[in-house]
Amino acid sequence: MTEHNDTVVDDTPAVDQVDALETDETTPTPETDPADDATEAVDPAAAPRRRPAKVADLEKEGEVAADFLETLLDIADLDGDIDVDVDGDRAAVSIVDSDEGRVPRRLVGQDGKVLEALQELTRLAVQSATGERSRLMLDVAGHRDGRRRRL
Repeated sequence: MTEHNDTVVDDTPAVDQVDALETDETTPTPETDPADDATEAVDPAAAPRRRPAKVADLEKEGEVAADFLETLLDIADLDGDIDVDVDGDRAAVSIVDSDEGRVPRRLVGQDGKVLEALQELTRLAVQSATGERSRLMLDVAGHRDGRRRRL
């Protein structure tokens, strides 16, 4: 921009001129239909829904989660066995007491905060491995099961 006496003059080329400068003259530019650029209203009822999971897919999610959690327990040198199950339309994975020792209750945390974080990490690990969003439920030392019974 150049400033002349209190008047501001814009020296930048117009958008069409910039496009023309950046476009190679030997390359043909495709013609676009303005109707293609229009956005259509999306009907919420027609929006794609998560497909119902097959039992085999849920079992695979559970196995991927079990592998992730087993590695995590090994790295942290914590005891615990992993149980994998299918509960309705979700994979259900539980870290339970093992013959070698009890699952540290600190994996549950105050009000289940650590358990929630661990569940999210496990879901991300499953999503990374499968490419699909996971609704996996994680339980540690029967915490969720106990809460469900109390409620």
